[in-house]
Amino acid sequence: MDDLTLRYYDAEMRYLLEAGEEFARAHPEQAAMLNLDKAGARDPFVERLFEGFAFLMGRMREKLDDDLPELTEGVVSLLWPHYLRTIPSMSVVEFTPDWPEMKESMTIGKGFEVLSRPIGEKGTRCRYTTTKAIALQPLSLERVQLATDTDGRSVITLRFTCSQLTDWRRVDLSHIPLYCNADAPLACAMHEAFTLNVARMWLRIPDEVDRRPLDGYFSALGFGEDDGLWPEDGRSFRGYQLLLEYVTFREKFMFIDLRGLETVAFPAGLAWFEIDVVLAERWEHDFRFSEKQLRLHCVPVINLFPLESDPLTINSLQTEYPLRPMRVQDGHTEIYTVDSVISSHQQVYAPFSSFRHKGGMMRHDAS
Repeated sequence: MDDLTLRYYDAEMRYLLEAGEEFARAHPEQAAMLNLDKAGARDPFVERLFEGFAFLMGRMREKLDDDLPELTEGVVSLLWPHYLRTIPSMSVVEFTPDWPEMKESMTIGKGFEVLSRPIGEKGTRCRYTTTKAIALQPLSLERVQLATDTDGRSVITLRFTCSQLTDWRRVDLSHIPLYCNADAPLACAMHEAFTLNVARMWLRIPDEVDRRPLDGYFSALGFGEDDGLWPEDGRSFRGYQLLLEYVTFREKFMFIDLRGLETVAFPAGLAWFEIDVVLAERWEHDFRFSEKQLRLHCVPVINLFPLESDPLTINSLQTEYPLRPMRVQDGHTEIYTVDSVISSHQQVYAPFSSFRHKGGMMRHDAS
């Protein structure tokens, strides 16, 4: 037996001992004997089982590593790091502010934490964070109606109800994001109608008999540099992430942005206003939609959040160490990325793949 096989064997034994102890503490009734460090006599049969399994798995890992997977993994981790990571759970949440009592808009920043409802027997609450900032406006989308205009064209009427406590001169209405909350066929049809099929727009406010022209438009959201669902490290072509986001979570691209209201001088005490969106081509689809399918104050969220890991004790005989989230041993939390590593002497370690270690671009800065 050569030293290389022995190193693989020792690595597998360390994993079995640590994982067995952790699993035995989580399930003491079913797997108490896997914890060899508990008080009492050690079970020799479990020890022999661990040794045999560690030997077999060590030989298997040695054989797999002979095919140089570290070369392929290293190249992929440099060029397309997101392809090697688990895709977290994603969703779209809608905030419901008390808009009648609002005097101005309120911004919720990127990374705002949202908790899910309790799930499962243990009542686990999943932690999500917003992927972009969202402005909560002092208004509500009360009605969305599809009808026929006077010239025979299809028209979509959006009726907004406003807070009468708001000074509209201090509210930024330059862009109002809306979410197409529907099944894929209807959501895509709505998205196309608003972004590619608008002929003109009209504005109607109280105390005015005729509607006035509105120099506005709808733009597609989700393609900006700040619209990414998961963090970017700048090492790969951004188009790959857009493609992966479209395949895994198409709902992210079902947002549209209403533009042009910043040019309107709304009167004080405004109760409501309506926007007529006249389509260039008739709405030929069989399905209809209402305010339930076009929502205000929505934002994508992702099941990613910052968390520290348990500290590691460096051993000169080990090259790999298991990472565990600190104080979280629920079996549900997994590590997505390692953002920073700090030693006990406050030495900040740069990721090897960033080419910022002292053996590379930072070698001239080394002290």
